[in-house]
Amino acid sequence: MSGDTFLLLAGGILCFGGWIALWVGSRLIGATIGLGLGFIFGVAFSMALGLEAGAAALVQLGCSVMGALGGIFFIRALNSFLLALVGFLFGILLARLGLQIHAGTTGHPYSLTPQNALILVLIGAAVAAIALWIRRTIAILITAFVGTTFLCAGVAPLHDMLPWSFLVLLLASLFVQTFFSRVLARRRVAKPNHGHE
Repeated sequence: MSGDTFLLLAGGILCFGGWIALWVGSRLIGATIGLGLGFIFGVAFSMALGLEAGAAALVQLGCSVMGALGGIFFIRALNSFLLALVGFLFGILLARLGLQIHAGTTGHPYSLTPQNALILVLIGAAVAAIALWIRRTIAILITAFVGTTFLCAGVAPLHDMLPWSFLVLLLASLFVQTFFSRVLARRRVAKPNHGHE
């Protein structure tokens, strides 16, 4: 596969289905890792108990399923933790920049006093909470941007029409991904209501 073909395929997937690909891919990775670890634990557990072949197979199957479910929940928790951590650090960076600008306008040198440290931590925590609240929007923005960059780098006519091709593709990607994410969110919310009718 040539570099241009890879950029075209990866860019197209990220542009118009990036959030879904990220959502499904992360859960598949978690399930696969959990499945493998659960199977290994099941084999070791059945050997330790000295189970016969039929019972050992059932134990291994049960441990594999439990491991896959645990892997999905672990990946979700890890994603949330990493997103909150990045948001927290970004919030601290923004708060420090604001404090430095404020110190420069008042003529005082910036220093990390207990009051400034508290402001940094509070703003960092607030940005982390916001990042968790709008995680889907952040994923859509990142995948749309990366996918558009890949497409503009891999397709010669798009590269020749920069920066307008980048702007149009980015807006189209944001629109398509937002539309599909809202449709999926509506269907998820509508399912429980349909069950009560």
